[in-house]
Amino acid sequence: QGELMRWAAEAALFPLALLPTTKGETIKWLPSADGDDNSATLELEHHTATARMIFRFDADTHLVTSIEAKRPRAVDGTKYELTLWKGFFYDFELHGGLLVPTKMEVGWQLDEDEPLEIYFKGTNHNFIYLMNGHPHHQACDVKHDHVE
Repeated sequence: QGELMRWAAEAALFPLALLPTTKGETIKWLPSADGDDNSATLELEHHTATARMIFRFDADTHLVTSIEAKRPRAVDGTKYELTLWKGFFYDFELHGGLLVPTKMEVGWQLDEDEPLEIYFKGTNHNFIYLMNGHPHHQACDVKHDHVE
C-alpha cells in the first residue's frame, strides 16, 4: 500500500501515468469526500493492495499542488502505523509537452500541532520522456536531498 502511494506521488512527474485505466480498473479518480472542487481521491489497485490518496489542484491551472493519505510508517523497526503523509509540488515547467513540477517535498504529519517532518526534497534537473520511441518527447533525472 505504501509503495503504491509513493508511485502515485512520483507519477506527478509524468502525469499521463495517472490517467484512469479501463483494463482491470487499476486507477480510478473519485470525487473528493469533503466536496472540495479542487481535490479528488485517487484509488490505485495492484494485485491485492489498494491505496487511496487525496490530490489537491490549483484552482486556476488545475495542476496538482499537494497529496495526502494515511500511509503505513515504520515504527520501532518492527511494526507499522498509519500516519498522515503529505507531499507538495512546486515550480512547474513545460517538458516534453507536459507541465511538470520541478520541485517537490514529502513528509509525515506526526501531530497536527507540529510542523510537517520532511524526509524528502527533490529538484528535477533533466527530463527525458521516452514514449513510443519518439525522441521529441523528453525518464527524468531527479536530484534529491536526504533530510535528517
